[in-house]
Amino acid sequence: MESKLAELSNLRNEIISKQEQKRNVWLHMYILFVSLFVLGLEVSHYLFLLTFVILIPYQEVINNMEWNVSRISAYIRTFFEKDNPDLNWESMNTQYESYLRYLDERVKGLSGFIRNAGSIHLGFLASAFFIGFTLKENITVHGEIFALDIVDIFFVLLSIGMFIITVCINQESRINHKPDLEPLMDGYREEVISRNSNSVREQVSPAEQNKNEGIQ
Repeated sequence: MESKLAELSNLRNEIISKQEQKRNVWLHMYILFVSLFVLGLEVSHYLFLLTFVILIPYQEVINNMEWNVSRISAYIRTFFEKDNPDLNWESMNTQYESYLRYLDERVKGLSGFIRNAGSIHLGFLASAFFIGFTLKENITVHGEIFALDIVDIFFVLLSIGMFIITVCINQESRINHKPDLEPLMDGYREEVISRNSNSVREQVSPAEQNKNEGIQ
């Protein structure tokens, strides 16, 4: 029993650690983005494109941390909370409809939008400002807003493509892994129960087996 409680404590500490790491990565992503964005305003608008080198990998790291938290949560629900009515935290966070509706209401404000948007709004700013500065430069140089050469067209399309990639990667963070993870965890739980049951039977001595057979 103590070993189970120790395992549960370690798993919950791992969730807390992952969530703290996620907040730190999210904060670093914003700091680096703002730094490059300001340099883009002051030095060269091509630095707006460089922000995607920050946004895409950092969003992937955030997604991976959320995926790891989902795996640990599914394990806790399956191996600890399913047979113990006194343990309910992970189940409440994924299954209790009233609580989920409450959480949805809490994230409808500006702060909730920023957290859920992840890197999308940052990518939009980077792409929009790059295209805007590119068109502005063409007005200054050529006197026409759409007098773009092949290089300008390439980089404009590149900025749009990077923004689309950012949106797609950010959407992965909203995937509900519960339908995929819980059947796997349930299957593994049944396998563990079966394996332990076989192990107990193998540990029964021949004398006890004969005694049990005689009773039968």
